[in-house]
Amino acid sequence: MPGDDEDFIVATITASVRVVRRFLSLCLIAAIAGLGAWYAAPAIEDGSAVRVRSASPSGTAQAVPVTEFAPGEVVGGIIIPRVGLDSAVVEMADVDDIENLDRGPAHIRGTALPGREGNCVIAGHRATHGRPFYGLDSLAPPDEIVLVDSAGLRVRYAVTGVLITGPDDVSVLAPTPEPTVTLISCHPVFSTRQRLVVQGAATE
Repeated sequence: MPGDDEDFIVATITASVRVVRRFLSLCLIAAIAGLGAWYAAPAIEDGSAVRVRSASPSGTAQAVPVTEFAPGEVVGGIIIPRVGLDSAVVEMADVDDIENLDRGPAHIRGTALPGREGNCVIAGHRATHGRPFYGLDSLAPPDEIVLVDSAGLRVRYAVTGVLITGPDDVSVLAPTPEPTVTLISCHPVFSTRQRLVVQGAATE
């Protein structure tokens, strides 16, 4: 019914606003903590992007991507050659899951998984806990972003836009019909005043 559809849309937008605001508050907490630990080492080592769980036993002809992950589990990987990033991506339990966000790039639950159709949204710190997204503001079209799915398949994306948005802009979280990636971090460094958003589209 029309009324039910309107209620669903309102509820979805409200939930998305809470996601964005909560992420920004986590950025502020991390920024304050990072003043005394600027060079904190990441919990996930570089180069671990392809060491992810697959649905097929080792030794089979082809691994099958997993579609459900527990909080803290590695869902895939992200590689950004321009900024020297090669890291695993972990699953967040929800927007309050600062523990897993602090481990490295973190997949926002409910968005598309790495390499799959839809908008894969990944959050990360720019100033603390290994600073995985520190150089994100240096990206520009058509820089390459590579996502690795749980079966080890690499999907290449080209940056299509770099945005500075307000804290209530939830449009960047919207699902897409084709494989896209959205990277989110706080902006400027050590501030939650705005968000730095990098968007990319699959090239293959």
